[in-house]
Amino acid sequence: MVEGFLQEALMLQGYSHPNVIETLAILFPHCDLPKVVLPFMENGDMKDMLKKSELVGEPRAESK
Repeated sequence: MVEGFLQEALMLQGYSHPNVIETLAILFPHCDLPKVVLPFMENGDMKDMLKKSELVGEPRAESK
């Protein structure tokens, strides 16, 4: 699980796209799990956005 997380974080570091948040840093603490540093998102995260859209009745895309 950690290896997959690191592979994705490393892949996204340097990836540039208007719809993808940039990776600022990847931290490797000595006694803890790795961490990815992302910029502050003024309007909240994706989970919050989806919850808010359900409250106002916007349809959600079905996952497969």
